[in-house]
Amino acid sequence: MSAVAHLICIVISATIGVFCTAVLADGRSVIVLKTGTLPLVTNPAVVNASLTFLLQKTYGMGLHHDNAGRYWADVDEGFGNLNQIIASFGVAGTLSALPSAIAANALKNPVEFLQCKDLQTSCVTAMVLGFIGAGASVVMLLLHGAALGGIVPPKPAKMVALVMWTVYVVAFMVVVILGFNIYTNTWTCDNPVIPTLKLDDSFDLSYAIPFAIVGMVASFVALCLSAFLVKPDAGGK
Repeated sequence: MSAVAHLICIVISATIGVFCTAVLADGRSVIVLKTGTLPLVTNPAVVNASLTFLLQKTYGMGLHHDNAGRYWADVDEGFGNLNQIIASFGVAGTLSALPSAIAANALKNPVEFLQCKDLQTSCVTAMVLGFIGAGASVVMLLLHGAALGGIVPPKPAKMVALVMWTVYVVAFMVVVILGFNIYTNTWTCDNPVIPTLKLDDSFDLSYAIPFAIVGMVASFVALCLSAFLVKPDAGGK
């Protein structure tokens, strides 16, 4: 039974590695703009605009970057963040420059552009966990492969597997909770045009959180297999 458990854990490790790599590599893996008419996100005293107008209707954000290739802390060097544009050109000049900024993708990724610092911190935390998950999946592949081949003694292999799979379950749980918190909270942004941002008003969830839920369940299965089917002695089958 130990060999079967190791084989299943190898499959789970590989699947988790593919999941983490996909959500990190795809710029639309976490959220995508909703179709149809979206609510206004701007201060109506300044301008009336929705995210469809500001970001274009095909816009999406992944765990590592958005579909324009911009990262969480990036802004276009020619424009800067929104406060810098307003300081340079004034409100009227900023509104005049808005079509050019949209065409140049300067508003993407909006988290840094709008100076939503708490949202940015939460998103970067989720991204770091994604990288850790992808790297740890390689470790688990090697561990279970080595244990299956008799390269690693059964008892230490079992103990390490129990610790690692427990960490995986907890980490995926944190990602799921963090993801829903990011999606449903109202975030304060340090600018006068879009002072708050609530993602679920304008975005739909993509596949990243469902992947994280599957990863959490799969990690729990691997934990149970490691605990109950992997034998700590060389004679275990």
